[in-house]
Amino acid sequence: MTEQSSIANIRDMDNRVPITTYMKDNGLTQDEMRKLLHFNTQSAVSQLLRSDRDVFITEKAKGEIEAFEIKKLGGKKTESKLTA
Repeated sequence: MTEQSSIANIRDMDNRVPITTYMKDNGLTQDEMRKLLHFNTQSAVSQLLRSDRDVFITEKAKGEIEAFEIKKLGGKKTESKLTA
């Protein structure tokens, strides 16, 4: 990861919204969220929402979104990207 992309990722963290809040604020169904995240099935979104995972959405240019998960790895909370 380049320094420039790291800085962009930090800026994204400032604009992140929990996935449930994003869906509610935008009136999205699980199937609509599936399409935005490029998941194969609506049940994948359902499982994600039912889980105890910390998933956040950031908005990109041209109406695209990215999903990030904050999770504990090796004793530290880290961030991993779910989809591009």
